[in-house]
Amino acid sequence: MAQFLKIAKLPEDDVAKIRDLEESLGTHIMAYQSGLQMAVLTGAQVQEVQTIEEELGVILLAYDR
Repeated sequence: MAQFLKIAKLPEDDVAKIRDLEESLGTHIMAYQSGLQMAVLTGAQVQEVQTIEEELGVILLAYDR
């Protein structure tokens, strides 16, 4: 199964570099690293996720722990 990205845990010095870059570019930047696996769900579990997505108006992604 393919690996997916998660938010990177960075030391404060590295976070400061990204904040400086955001400021100079006038953008928001997110740092990600590989390491997550998508969960394999049953049809019933997918339906549960879709129900909550519809209720909340969001897109949910399920990853293995």
